[in-house]
Amino acid sequence: MTALEKTFSVKHIICLLGNRNFADFEFRNGCAYVYSREAGEIVIEAPDVQIPDNLVRNVIETLEHLDECIHKGHLWLKDAKIDLERYPHALDKGFAVYGMYFGNCFWNDDLFPNGIGFTMTFTTVESYPLDFTVKFFSDRHPIALEVWGC
Repeated sequence: MTALEKTFSVKHIICLLGNRNFADFEFRNGCAYVYSREAGEIVIEAPDVQIPDNLVRNVIETLEHLDECIHKGHLWLKDAKIDLERYPHALDKGFAVYGMYFGNCFWNDDLFPNGIGFTMTFTTVESYPLDFTVKFFSDRHPIALEVWGC
């Protein structure tokens, strides 16, 4: 069984990070991957197969406040343009988090990362063909919304 075939609670992932126990993380392409029940796939920048201590702290603090971050993300999703004529039931069951990324983030269209932060990607439960990524500063303050997909 590979690391990504295992699913953990966010509370357990916080413990793994706090103990610097990365045995259940999969390292590839400069990132560490772990799967959570509450937030889907969690991707953490890990250059040289190491998660930097400051990033570990940021991930722990963010996961400890996951419900707050999801709430803030939902507030930004109110501005998302959804074609309700074509997909009238797209919002019937709301949005679900299916992934998070921690590391260098782009807040706008610059060619270079603007700073350390994280993103939280949402999809509609009713399978709308677009996904929505809310970008946050490392202090858990949302800064941008990106809509992407098919």
